[in-house]
Amino acid sequence: MANEKAKCACDAVLNRKKGATTGLRKHLLQGHKRQAFGVTSTKPLSKSCQLSTEQQKNFDSLTIKFIIEDGRNFTDMNKSGVLKVFDHLVEGYVPPHRYTVQRTLKRLESEYEASSINELSIVQSVRVTCDFWNGKCFQSCMCLTVIISYFVIYSPKYLCKTAIIFLSCSCHIK
Repeated sequence: MANEKAKCACDAVLNRKKGATTGLRKHLLQGHKRQAFGVTSTKPLSKSCQLSTEQQKNFDSLTIKFIIEDGRNFTDMNKSGVLKVFDHLVEGYVPPHRYTVQRTLKRLESEYEASSINELSIVQSVRVTCDFWNGKCFQSCMCLTVIISYFVIYSPKYLCKTAIIFLSCSCHIK
């Protein structure tokens, strides 16, 4: 039989895509009443969260902002120490799953990209500067900078916005 299939003693053919055994375990538990193949999770049942839906969304949003601003790993919020802090602050609160964080980051990136494209579509000038210098110990250095500037209308006056969109410096020892 192919590696993707398994055959039970009752002649049932079960899928095993990528070596998964979930379907096989489910069949043995339900079809043959083999309790040994049931769920054996040692994870304690979660306490009910005392937050309203709006509060839960606010906590999740704050947690995602924390991950972004501090450059944290997506799974840091599900580590035992952090979970204890969350549980102490709000009993039963479970931080967002890493996939939720990932989806939120993709959405925020898309929104930022669309906003940037819209804002940069009115750019009036681009400046490119290139600087060379010799440092101590015979280091030759170069810095390339690309700067954009544009005017934004804020009633009743204009505001000039400037942004460095590219900056690269490198040094070479002779």
